[in-house]
Amino acid sequence: MTLALGHASRWPRTPSVFVVKASLIGLLDRREPLTIVRGPRGYGKTSLVSHWVRSLPDEVSVVWVSGRTAPGDDAGPVPSLWDLVADSMVGSGLLQLPENGASGRTEVIHALASSQGETCLVVDDFDQVRDPRVEADLLDLLRRFPGLSLVLCMRDVASVETVLAATIDSVVIRPIDLLLDAQETYELAERLGFTLSGDDARALHLETAGWPALVRAILTNGASPHPGRSGIAIDLQAGEPFLQSVWTELTDRRMQRLIVRTAILDEFTAASAQLCSGLRDVGATLQLLVGSGLLMAERFQDAVVYRYAPAVRHACLDALRRQDPRQFRVVSRRAAQTHTAQGRSATALALLSRASLWEDVAQLVDAFWVELVAESPDEIAAAVAAMPSEVLERHARLVIARDHLLPLHKPAGDPADHSRSHVLDLAAVGPASVERREVFALPGVAEAMEQSLAQIAILRMTGDFMAARVVAERDHDAVLLQVEDLRNDVRDELAPVLHEWAVTRLLAADLPGALSAFREAAELAGEHHHPAIVREASVGAALACAMLGYLEPAEAWLAAAARAPVGYDQDPTADKIVATVRGIVALERIDIEAAVGAAAFDVPEEAGEFWALAAMIRAQVALFDGSHFRVLGEIEAARVDGGVPGLREALLVAASVDLNLAIGHFSRARTAIAGFPQSYEITGLARARTEYFSGEFARAVDVATRWLKTRIYAPANRLDFLLILTGAEHARGRRYEAAVALEEAVAISLATGLLRAFLKVPRATLRDLSTEVPRIAAILDREGLADAAELFPAPTASAQLSEREREVLESLATNASLAGVARSLYLSSNTVKTHLRSIYRKLGTHSSVETVERAWELGLISRPE
Repeated sequence: MTLALGHASRWPRTPSVFVVKASLIGLLDRREPLTIVRGPRGYGKTSLVSHWVRSLPDEVSVVWVSGRTAPGDDAGPVPSLWDLVADSMVGSGLLQLPENGASGRTEVIHALASSQGETCLVVDDFDQVRDPRVEADLLDLLRRFPGLSLVLCMRDVASVETVLAATIDSVVIRPIDLLLDAQETYELAERLGFTLSGDDARALHLETAGWPALVRAILTNGASPHPGRSGIAIDLQAGEPFLQSVWTELTDRRMQRLIVRTAILDEFTAASAQLCSGLRDVGATLQLLVGSGLLMAERFQDAVVYRYAPAVRHACLDALRRQDPRQFRVVSRRAAQTHTAQGRSATALALLSRASLWEDVAQLVDAFWVELVAESPDEIAAAVAAMPSEVLERHARLVIARDHLLPLHKPAGDPADHSRSHVLDLAAVGPASVERREVFALPGVAEAMEQSLAQIAILRMTGDFMAARVVAERDHDAVLLQVEDLRNDVRDELAPVLHEWAVTRLLAADLPGALSAFREAAELAGEHHHPAIVREASVGAALACAMLGYLEPAEAWLAAAARAPVGYDQDPTADKIVATVRGIVALERIDIEAAVGAAAFDVPEEAGEFWALAAMIRAQVALFDGSHFRVLGEIEAARVDGGVPGLREALLVAASVDLNLAIGHFSRARTAIAGFPQSYEITGLARARTEYFSGEFARAVDVATRWLKTRIYAPANRLDFLLILTGAEHARGRRYEAAVALEEAVAISLATGLLRAFLKVPRATLRDLSTEVPRIAAILDREGLADAAELFPAPTASAQLSEREREVLESLATNASLAGVARSLYLSSNTVKTHLRSIYRKLGTHSSVETVERAWELGLISRPE
């Protein structure tokens, strides 16, 4: 192979460590008359072509020149592209020394006409060629000489791509083609001597968007062994010097302004870019940035959404923050307005906080308080933690966030993490005006408290129940002391705002946080003469206690609400919540007559989560009075497919699962819970219960165990999980594990008075364990529980199918013959028959039709729509 060296009289130096993309080499190997390789600096254009030309056959002559020319030391004229090509041809022996006066283009034409073989002309940095006639000359050469192929490397879109490529056979390799994927990022790191984990490789790829030179810069300058453990630590900021060098090459000030002012947005539209940049027409500039690979574009419905690689965004933001702080604040405020208009208040909050626009932060929190505390508490906590105290203490909602939200969002493992929601003290769940000994006048409470839910949860976290209790009380006092330091007008606002906060925590299913906030709201409202808030907060605390499973404190809060003065602005919803609380308490004590009598469970559906809670209680009553189908119909009609899976849907799903299990519709129970996010304890319970009663005991144990290892603050839910674990372990023949779970369940029942959960597991199972857990007998013989019927049919132990048997069963439901089952699973007919015999034995069936019907009944497979 003849290599014609360019103006620098040497082959261009490229990295020896290079990930060759086979797909791009394949495009170059087509050797079309024209090949264009376009990408920003550092995208590997030169390296790609350099590696490719080294593989060309010997009979191909390669001429390589660069369009990036500069005057020599003598400040003589800048040579034209044709002069450079002619010089290279002379150096390779393709051309004799040109005659005086002959133009470079003439000599190149003469050389090509005399050549007997193929010639590949590579022009690197073609976008630096300023002669407007070059493109027409190149087209003329390609048409005249069939043995000539042209490879042009360039950074920006040029007319050669849009015009020349449209008139002749060509290949265009664009920036997106040059980017590395996650696997190629991993390979490049490995060749540089760094073995990354799969997660680290993906993180590096996401940070750089696969920009090859940026990946190389970060690995070369910012990768080092992890101190104290295996693996590689990567400093993602190590690529900033490279990005700064790229930035200095941007000569278009309009483009610079657009990049800097839109990089503050994680994603944006053309309209957002226009607002943030202050430029009138941004469309052409955005297209140039997309074409250069610096900006990525995706179409969503009718809009095009743009985003930068994270590393590019961070570098631009740092540059703007350092070079023009005032403009950084202006752009941040505009970007926040854009996000707020799009309904993204949390993102707007983060932008304003980063720019230290604290008064704007306060106004945003006031305007979107309910939305932010319910959906984005982390963002508020971060803002409050950084906000100057003189700004914070002028706003009641921010004070509430400081005292109630910030403690919930400390880093894991923080030794100062003593928030009341993490350490729920049983002595702090009742109203302060009631003697604690009166609230906890439970039979045997001195002994039962030792093994109660609160003790179990706290000991697992801190190892010391009494210390945790002291911390909870100290934190409570500290909050009230901080209140005294506030201005009078702010202090007077605290009770209603704190009640508002408590409601948002309740609707977000943060029951301990809601209970703590309701309790303090009631105390503050009493001190500052807000009688309506006293009653509403007391009712809210009663509801939180009842949902958690603290029955006597719930009744104490109802009594406190009844003592509160009735004002003209009394909320009528509170009366319905009072009835709901009484219904929950009566159900948990298996006082069905009182539960039905309390019901005024006629909350309007517009009440959202409160209606769903009332519907769930109606479902629990239906388990006793036999109205399963009527209530199930109401619940199914109210469920919204595709809706936001919030607390309302979680309550309805849990109720639907219980009703379907009670009437033996295991398949429908499984369908109801399938795919629903397991972020709520009640839906975790629904899944565990479905697995248990479907006979999937190992899965039930797995679900229950995983949940019991988390912080479950509701005694009622913890009791349910423990009893499911008891039943499933007993069914698996693991008596010791079943007894351990049952012992803890008994302790919770004795401490709280909760009884209903014991009807959800076969009584025979519980009595069989009385040898290991003697106290269970006394609970089962209690009034109400002893005579009550079990709420669910006994679980089916025979439904223990292997994964392969389940696959055969599912295929059997959709195939009319054994041969069809065998073909669908790539099995032999004899193997299918063997699996079927095992399935018949486990399900107690004798034919394929009977087996499929039985599997539907047990919920092992879903019925076809």
